[in-house]
Amino acid sequence: MELKLVDGDYTAGKYHDLESVTGSEELAQRLMLRLAARRGGLAVLPDYGSRLYTLSSMRPSEREGSARQFVAEALEGEDVVLEDLQLSETEDGLRLELSLTAGGDSLNITTVI
Repeated sequence: MELKLVDGDYTAGKYHDLESVTGSEELAQRLMLRLAARRGGLAVLPDYGSRLYTLSSMRPSEREGSARQFVAEALEGEDVVLEDLQLSETEDGLRLELSLTAGGDSLNITTVI
């Protein structure tokens, strides 16, 4: 069980305590944190995080292949299988949509880089 984060902030629960998440919601939150953190940004965990933040500086033809590699690196050690990855350019940045399988359950994660 982990504490629930929304836009980087803990959320208040029903009785003014901190709300928690479990199951697939907990896994999705943990994976999002791994993808959002810059790989090498934490001295005590040098392999934690991803290099997805570097995608915008790459040529468009290189981005999808690199995104697959960076996601695989970031999620190494997690019991998930990447089924599909869609990368598109938006006004706000690069939109990454992931379809994953974890323990027989499907999980969809969307983030903007």
